[in-house]
Amino acid sequence: MEDEQSIILNTHRYVKQLMAVGLTEAQAEAQIEIFIHFISDKLVTKQSLKETELVLKRDIKELETKLETRIKELDNKLETRIKELETNLGSQMKLLEKEIIIKLGGMMVIGITVLGAMIKFL
Repeated sequence: MEDEQSIILNTHRYVKQLMAVGLTEAQAEAQIEIFIHFISDKLVTKQSLKETELVLKRDIKELETKLETRIKELDNKLETRIKELETNLGSQMKLLEKEIIIKLGGMMVIGITVLGAMIKFL
């Protein structure tokens, strides 16, 4: 209500100022009406700001919740994938270890065989 009164007082003073520079009262009032028509949709009240603030706070909270949920999902997927890779790597290392043991064993057999043959010929 206070805002409306200040607008009414300002418009009345504006009409007086327009009349003082030579406009008729009808012209001044018409100009004021046109001006108010153009700015009325642009005026913001404390209530509309409060409503907008509440909507924005709610939207931000929803986004935070969605982001937290998405981050947890991605974290769980990442942990699962890391465990899978660790398991896979462990299995591959065991296979490589077996292959190395077999190859080393084969090399030892060949070495002993060669050594035995050399001793036989000497």
